[in-house]
Amino acid sequence: LLLLVPLSAGMLKLIYIRHKRKYVEHFIFTLYTHAFLFLTQFFAALELVISGTHWLLILSGIAVVVYFLLAMKRVYGQSWVKTVIKAVLISLSYLFLLPLVTTIAALMAVLFF
Repeated sequence: LLLLVPLSAGMLKLIYIRHKRKYVEHFIFTLYTHAFLFLTQFFAALELVISGTHWLLILSGIAVVVYFLLAMKRVYGQSWVKTVIKAVLISLSYLFLLPLVTTIAALMAVLFF
């Protein structure tokens, strides 16, 4: 997932091309959203191991989506319609890149070790 941070920032740079933000600003935004994702998923996994229930996993998934939408709305300041459309585009791109990057990382691990 850490390999996806610069790629996600690049996707944000492409989607918000008309904004005069630098790549580094998108990168920092992506770091914050990934940090929130990692934190919520850590607690959800901990709860799953300790109690065997998955409620926190479901709640953390919802929280990540809500956080991402609210963060995009606040940082980029566009209407809710544009924000939701761009969030869906980024999410779909992310879901496409996740298995691709995972496969590349696995192949590199096999080749180099």
